[in-house]
Amino acid sequence: CEKEETYRAMHTGTQQQYTCQVLPLRGYLERLAAYDRIDQHENICSLQDVVVRQDNVYVFLPGHHGDMHAYVRSRKHLDEEEAGRLFAQMLGAVTHCHQHGVVLRDLKPRRFVFTDKYRTRLALLGLNDSVLLHGNLDDDSLMDRHGCPAYVGPELLTNGNRCYSGRAADIWSLGVSLYTMLIGRYPFQD
Repeated sequence: CEKEETYRAMHTGTQQQYTCQVLPLRGYLERLAAYDRIDQHENICSLQDVVVRQDNVYVFLPGHHGDMHAYVRSRKHLDEEEAGRLFAQMLGAVTHCHQHGVVLRDLKPRRFVFTDKYRTRLALLGLNDSVLLHGNLDDDSLMDRHGCPAYVGPELLTNGNRCYSGRAADIWSLGVSLYTMLIGRYPFQD
């Protein structure tokens, strides 16, 4: 549930709005490597620009019209038809990443943003925390524990130092997200 440094930015010449994520200089190439791995997808925000400075890296992504978390909170919950339509877009983004050997790890509604003002189209914002699978892409075994406790799978909370399936953990997080969209609260309380 760590909050990354994210800002709204505007190109002064074109008035185009962007989302700017500020990353530390150290390790930024590894954090952005997933963008090189995946092809363009309508439900994944693509890099618009990367600006490297002395201490930080500024990653520019398309501007957006709010995130799924804020939308669900404002509506209390979504009806099945709307939730199904939006969830299909979330699933499409995650499936595309998985097919290209990218495990997302920290999936939650806040990571999906609306790309249109009518809030009908969603895109995954940021691949910074993802893990790239190497070699046999069928082996998605991970050992790190990363993600928001409300959305991570039980194996991340109870499995000690043993490996878990990264893709399965992402799918669990999607299931919790869908439940939250439909019911308006987490399925499990601390």
